[in-house]
Amino acid sequence: MNNLHADQKKRSFTLVEMLVVMSLAVVIIIGGYAIYIISLKTYQKNTAQGELAQNARIALERMTRDIRQTMDIVTALGVDQQHFSPEIEFQNGHLTTPIQYIDFKLVGSDLEFTPVHYAFNPLDPPDMWVRHDELINGILPQRITGLPEIKAQKITALEFWGIIPVVNINLTVSDDTTSYQFATTSFGRNL
Repeated sequence: MNNLHADQKKRSFTLVEMLVVMSLAVVIIIGGYAIYIISLKTYQKNTAQGELAQNARIALERMTRDIRQTMDIVTALGVDQQHFSPEIEFQNGHLTTPIQYIDFKLVGSDLEFTPVHYAFNPLDPPDMWVRHDELINGILPQRITGLPEIKAQKITALEFWGIIPVVNINLTVSDDTTSYQFATTSFGRNL
């Protein structure tokens, strides 16, 4: 019977050993959880930064593509960055008939794309639309806007300037914690 009691003591753990093992397990679990939380926060931050960059890329790509194709820029652009315009209107170079224009501007934090046309009578059909600077009896046509579309979001600043056919664009995108500036230059091929 004494041997049985001695064998049981040798095979069991003491209270101190159990406490040491449990403490080590808790430290390992807490360390693993901390690594998980740090990785999750890094992933979320990188995802948010990627979304901001994607918004800027989409906005700049759309504007530069349309400006490259335009045949006329309506907006008077400043010649340098200190004299920029916050919006730009130009003839849609992708459509030759009817004559239609595109207006890009910042509304809140949204980049709006608005189709525009000019006519002497707002009810004129598309084949009666005219250039923005066409005169009849010394009268300019009326500016008629279509429904705006949002092309990009989280944009906090938009600047256009340049000497035609070169148009410079500065764009700032921001969220609650980060802000990035992007710049590009577009050359109007048909100007």
